[in-house]
Amino acid sequence: MMSRDGFPFREITVLGLGVMGGSFVRAVRQHSPGTTLVGWSPDEDELAFAASQGWITPAADPVKAVSHAECVVIATPLGAVVRAMADLARALRADALVTDVASLKGPVADAATRAGLQARWVGAHPMAGSEGSGISASRADLYQGTRVWLVSHEEGKGSLPLMVRLWSELGGRPEITSVMEHDRSMAWVSHLPQLTANALAVVLDTAGVARDTLGPGGRDMTRLAASSPTMWRDIIAHAPPAVPEALRAVSREMAAFADRLEAGDSEVFEEVFRRGREWVES
Repeated sequence: MMSRDGFPFREITVLGLGVMGGSFVRAVRQHSPGTTLVGWSPDEDELAFAASQGWITPAADPVKAVSHAECVVIATPLGAVVRAMADLARALRADALVTDVASLKGPVADAATRAGLQARWVGAHPMAGSEGSGISASRADLYQGTRVWLVSHEEGKGSLPLMVRLWSELGGRPEITSVMEHDRSMAWVSHLPQLTANALAVVLDTAGVARDTLGPGGRDMTRLAASSPTMWRDIIAHAPPAVPEALRAVSREMAAFADRLEAGDSEVFEEVFRRGREWVES
């Protein structure tokens, strides 16, 4: 499978050319110019732009696009990843590997099993992204220094070293975990910050506060609220039980803050600020 420059694959097909898929093809093009990259996107403008930049060979049909690939990277929203598995399984060459960059792995792992791909699927989740959307927000260095979680079924563990090498070549820091541990962790480290930012934005909007009146801290805290609603709709539709658990934990803490303020108990906040600062500095 190895290309002449030592890259793990000679031909890769990428389905989806938004921030994640667009950044992937740009990173591969930069690190391994000799690798053949076939790309497909449901957005014809994105597909045409990526082709015009020389990043990919465009494909008009996602199923036909994977027929010669050694590795298929699915970089569409989560729901589309799940729906694509069965169709792709029928078109893949016998030795092709399948991966994805969705931020939840449980639904994808289940779809891979239903499609009979449990021995050829290794899920990836790079902890990178952008509040922007589309290929215009992609970057060749998006994955540089980024932790990349890798998961697989028991039958697919033999392919993990190849995926570790792929992401390492693109500048990532791969780490192997289980599907269950990954999804529970993401509820706290990814979904909770995103939903908290959106809730804060809604509260500020309801109060008539314009974003351009916020200071740097307020702008930082609401930056994630600009994330793609379409992408997050799919993620939240498959949210694990840990997500409502995390949201209720924040809600309880905020309610306790309000109660203490109304009771005139302001001294307790010194302890809250101290704990917060220690956590950040740790």
